[in-house]
Amino acid sequence: MTQCFFLPMNTWFPNRHQTFIRTLSQHFTLVVHQPGQWAFQGENILDTTDVVERIGDVTTLLEFQTEWLSYRAFMLQAAEKMLGHALVADSSASHLENTKPIVAEALKTALVLDEMARQTSIDAVVTCTDYTPQARPVIYMAQQLGIPTVQVEHGLFSTHPYPPPGTEHLSLAPFASNFVILDNQLEVDIYQRYNLQSSVKQLLPLGTPLDNATGGVTLSTAAARRRLNISPGELCVTVGLSWSEPHGPVALAAQQAEEVMFVRFVFESVQLIPQKHTVRIFLKLHPAISNFRSLNAAQNFYAHLAMQYGLLSQTTILVDGLHDVIAAADLVVTRTYSSILWDCIMHDTPTAFVTPYAWRNVHTPPAPPSSAVADAGLLTYIQRQSEFIQLIEAVSDSDTPNDYSQKREAFCQKWEIRSESPKVKSERIVKWLKEMA
Repeated sequence: MTQCFFLPMNTWFPNRHQTFIRTLSQHFTLVVHQPGQWAFQGENILDTTDVVERIGDVTTLLEFQTEWLSYRAFMLQAAEKMLGHALVADSSASHLENTKPIVAEALKTALVLDEMARQTSIDAVVTCTDYTPQARPVIYMAQQLGIPTVQVEHGLFSTHPYPPPGTEHLSLAPFASNFVILDNQLEVDIYQRYNLQSSVKQLLPLGTPLDNATGGVTLSTAAARRRLNISPGELCVTVGLSWSEPHGPVALAAQQAEEVMFVRFVFESVQLIPQKHTVRIFLKLHPAISNFRSLNAAQNFYAHLAMQYGLLSQTTILVDGLHDVIAAADLVVTRTYSSILWDCIMHDTPTAFVTPYAWRNVHTPPAPPSSAVADAGLLTYIQRQSEFIQLIEAVSDSDTPNDYSQKREAFCQKWEIRSESPKVKSERIVKWLKEMA
């Protein structure tokens, strides 16, 4: 009998998981809720339209009121903690109202699972963001129904540092699923050290099947530089910008402010180097920014910022073309432990993580964190602006790529890391799902 899995599609990314979802549909029956941008044609799909229509408007349900009050209280508490003082409820009410649809859809997804589980045997619930407000209710519903839950992680956290000794560090995603599929053994090691898998039965290094990752893809530096119109002799610095999850107005504003300070730091550093006129800067926006209709505003803002520093003609702002900006770059820099760092490492592109201390002019920043990739010489922590300038100058006239490649090969061998296509990783996960039954 074919296994059947419930997939809440609002927890998956159409531009990243098409290969994986299509592969699942070739082997299993899928119950999909909220197909949205997904194109399902002829696969083994169970439609939930009738169930969704019967459930109707969930905002009138007592469960919604309970969930909403809990979510609202959480948001207020988080905002007040960040601000350091109490908020007037009326001033934040309109912002909090905007998050009602998130709570409503999350609850409806859980209710759809409950109803579908009465009609058919569901072997597991499979998500890729079980720690978000959109996914938590369906995970809890599955646990109440005794249905196993599987998290296929969509981020690559191999570049994340280890927690300081003797401290409880909670910056990694707190998974709630029974089984968590990570990309490689290094990620398993990191999560085990963080000790966040309290509800996780097993961490599995089966691979992260992302369509836009560089695994299994041959990237041509020469071709990428031609497509991006980078002249011979120009130094390419790619700035990987992050995604600010819009959980609440205060948190969102704070994260965006950090992002702007980071970009200013990059512009100011480039201004200070002798060869500044030969530096091309590529600001790579996070693709999720397009989903919230803020792409044009972000592009206009960063263009204006580049103009203030006299770098507009040297700055390109784009949201697509990840492979090209990685392949063409002499250096990639981020301010968060973004998955783009891992893609760069696998392509032998020098990478740097700029800590907040660098752009806040802290005279004595703490020692940089310990991480496997940094210890292997594959990631540079930038604590001061002078260090960033030195790094830019170093990659412009050294044999770093050859040395970098040797370090990367030794690192991958140590952690049994393979560069594979999303199809290969998807088939490995399928094999495990069949064995799980």
